Amino acid sequence: MHNLLNRRSFLVTAGTAATVMAASGKISAFALSNTASAGDNSLAYRSVSELRGMLDGRKISATELLDQAIKRIEAQDARINAVVVRDFERALVSAAAADRALAQGERKPLLGISVTVKESFNIGGLPTTWGLPMGRDWRAAEDAVAVARLKAAGAVVLGKTNLAIGLADWQSYNAVYNTTNNPWDVARTAGGSSGGSAAALAAGFVPLELGSDISGSIRVPAHFCGVFGHKPTSDLVPQRGHAPPRFTGDADRSHKRAWCLRSDGANRVGSCARARSIGGPG
Repeated sequence: MHNLLNRRSFLVTAGTAATVMAASGKISAFALSNTASAGDNSLAYRSVSELRGMLDGRKISATELLDQAIKRIEAQDARINAVVVRDFERALVSAAAADRALAQGERKPLLGISVTVKESFNIGGLPTTWGLPMGRDWRAAEDAVAVARLKAAGAVVLGKTNLAIGLADWQSYNAVYNTTNNPWDVARTAGGSSGGSAAALAAGFVPLELGSDISGSIRVPAHFCGVFGHKPTSDLVPQRGHAPPRFTGDADRSHKRAWCLRSDGANRVGSCARARSIGGPG
């Protein structure tokens, strides 16, 4: 019997309760016209539980699942701009490893499932900018705890999704990656700050996404894009590896002051310690 994925098992086993979003599995169409073929559309809006059963039953492989996700992103994301950091090569290696594990009878909640992660979470070797131009060249040395637990549960992480600058807006625009558009109507916003997260799900790129939410950053984009979003209890899982990028010298000091002013409506620099510790409003 395959492992069914529900909210409790995902939060406990995968340990990614920082905030998650999942495609509903009931969306049947993608409202972008004149797009190129995007691979096997029959897989695009399957739920994680459905894909779990198909993988465990060897009806599809993790590599095939990843391949259709990559094809769909390459065909459609130019107009949406959801997956802004792509890690396809390492994902292919992970998918091949998942297939070997599945063939040997290994079972995990997310083994072989392709997922994306909000750009604000560290992934070793990839940029974490929070949409701040001063962080453009910074690379994380290791995975955030939530990301590491996703991988430990077997997830194949194929890239990172766009966000609002500093995680502090109801849209998802920043000067590093530009704007994420709503897949149902690219003239409209996908919401923020986890707009790339919701857009990736609504576009059928992945069935599951790791995001973040303090005051609506998962829930608002989920509403705008017609997908499910869940904000668990604060501090339910570690937040290590989910913090603004590191700067040096004058850039560090000027950024911290600007961030404190932005994060406090009363412009009280005294809120600086709190602003840095929680990583902004979203």
